[in-house]
Amino acid sequence: MIKKFLLAGLIFLVSGFSIARALPQTTGLAYLKYNFLPKPTSLGEAFTAYSEGLSSLHFNPSGLAGGSKNEIVFMHNSWFQDISLDYLAAGFNIKSHHIAVGFTFHQIPGLEKRTGPSSSPLATFDAHDLALDFSYARKLREEINVGISLKYLYEKIDINSASGVGIDLGGIYFLKNWQFGIAVLNLGPNLKFKTEDFSLPTQFRLGVVHHLPQKIAQGNLSVGLDVVKTKCDKWKLNTGGEYGWEDKFFLRVGYKTEYEETNFSFGTGVKYKIYAIDYAFVPFQSDLGSSHRVSLSVRF
Repeated sequence: MIKKFLLAGLIFLVSGFSIARALPQTTGLAYLKYNFLPKPTSLGEAFTAYSEGLSSLHFNPSGLAGGSKNEIVFMHNSWFQDISLDYLAAGFNIKSHHIAVGFTFHQIPGLEKRTGPSSSPLATFDAHDLALDFSYARKLREEINVGISLKYLYEKIDINSASGVGIDLGGIYFLKNWQFGIAVLNLGPNLKFKTEDFSLPTQFRLGVVHHLPQKIAQGNLSVGLDVVKTKCDKWKLNTGGEYGWEDKFFLRVGYKTEYEETNFSFGTGVKYKIYAIDYAFVPFQSDLGSSHRVSLSVRF
């Protein structure tokens, strides 16, 4: 069994690097390249090896198997220039099986329509993105998680629209205080706007997390690192750390390389009984301002 898993993992790893190297195409659905949940955001998006239930889905679907309880999460993300993103998801455990469904709505309002240089636009229009996700994960063994997500994708810009499907695949291996993750996201056929085809922003991720065995002032410290390659983009390195005091209060910080507008991120979290609130703050380097992200989770 272990030999079969190692062979499958090696094939998955080699395939992932092959996907990461097979570039250059025009990609659409740009929001799929980016995370929007507060906890991973505040950790610099170094989240591929975390097994955190619904929070893990957009990095590694096998992380869903880390949720020991049923969970519902709602998130609102406010960016600059009234750009917004909302996310609602629910995850359920049925014996050793972990399933989830999620809905994402991304909106960019007030885009200007012009046919050439002019003092005022002819009109304004909105752009919308929708995603409906169905995910499944389970533990193959105590130290191995695997998972898959199937996604229906829809994008509309003014009166033009396109739709398609995507797949995410991932696995996590646990070794004492270490976790190692691998994932390939946004696999799928090209989408089409009128006569123009564009591909999904396929992404390859490798990650590691270390949980320090010693407590620090009655709290736990974990640090993570991700290597990320997205189609038509550079290799990127993400790092982050979290300090959790008695599993109730959390402080987080992250740093990302090779990103034009953002590097540092900060965040906090609070757990109370079945509720958890997470917050992330992301400053932008130009005059775009800052991004604030808040989520509410209920575990039961």
